[in-house]
Amino acid sequence: MVSGLLMGFGFGFLLKRSRICMAGGLRDVYLEKRLTGLWVMLLMIFVHSVIYFWLVERGLVPAPEFKDFPLVATVIGGLFFGFGAVMCNGCITMSLVKTGDGRLAGVMSLLSFMLFATSSKQGFLSPLVKQIQSVANVPNNFVTSLPFNPLYFSAVCLAVVVIFAIIDKKKEAVGFALPP
Repeated sequence: MVSGLLMGFGFGFLLKRSRICMAGGLRDVYLEKRLTGLWVMLLMIFVHSVIYFWLVERGLVPAPEFKDFPLVATVIGGLFFGFGAVMCNGCITMSLVKTGDGRLAGVMSLLSFMLFATSSKQGFLSPLVKQIQSVANVPNNFVTSLPFNPLYFSAVCLAVVVIFAIIDKKKEAVGFALPP
């Protein structure tokens, strides 16, 4: 419990200081034509993938057994979650940061996330969710059926994202320049 609290306080401190928001980063790709948020998200995904697959390969973490993958429900749920994040002006992480700042908007978005998560899991939306989850179940043997090691694939993807992020950073021009 102590280690969880320490990790939580450390993670919260980093989130507060960095003001990172996945929804905001993807929004900036569209609105401001900046790819920084996309690179940050891809770097987070591939760094975690490399660490996870390395731990599984070393036997430090057991490889989980996954159930079938409800493709339609995942796509619809992702769209609703993204819509909710945009309506709340940030993802759940930014809602936590806003709540920590003492802003009412963060509390309201957290309450709405909790309300809809609970109603989807065991409330009035659960029959609809179960019905959607029964459509288009795909067997989840994707990672085990790959003809190559997912650790090496994740490492190559991480290297490619790092290279493109560095190239994009070098192309970034100064916002404005004063005339001589």
